[in-house]
Amino acid sequence: MKQNIRKFLVRGLIISVVIVIGIPILVGGSLIIYKQFIWPQRFTEARWQALPPITERNPNQDHSIDFTCQRGRLVNDLIKNHLIPGQINKKQVFAMLGSEGGEILSEDGNNCYSWPIGWCSLMDPDFIRICFDKNDILTSALKYQG
Repeated sequence: MKQNIRKFLVRGLIISVVIVIGIPILVGGSLIIYKQFIWPQRFTEARWQALPPITERNPNQDHSIDFTCQRGRLVNDLIKNHLIPGQINKKQVFAMLGSEGGEILSEDGNNCYSWPIGWCSLMDPDFIRICFDKNDILTSALKYQG
């Protein structure tokens, strides 16, 4: 009887220790992963340009490889607060983002450029597409999967 009680207490103690130590480790690890890889950040030119350029190419596909998606975390703020149609020109955009963008011709005659922002999902790499009118004034900016 005493052995059964002792086994019960030891098991209870082990379970308690695992819970007390394991839950904070799981929660803390999840927060670190969220902050490192998912947490959106405010866009600044310095933060964007401090990130290494996405230049490594996949020989089987025509896109860059960056599994960290560091620029992807800046894009929502960039589009919402910095790339406002009609208020910024092509020279200012290229000054903010650098010259990585490759030109794409749009259906409506605008000149559009695409900047790789990394592999931010499980399926395809992500890009930001920015279009300008014939006077080089921003007409649209959007994030898309390529």
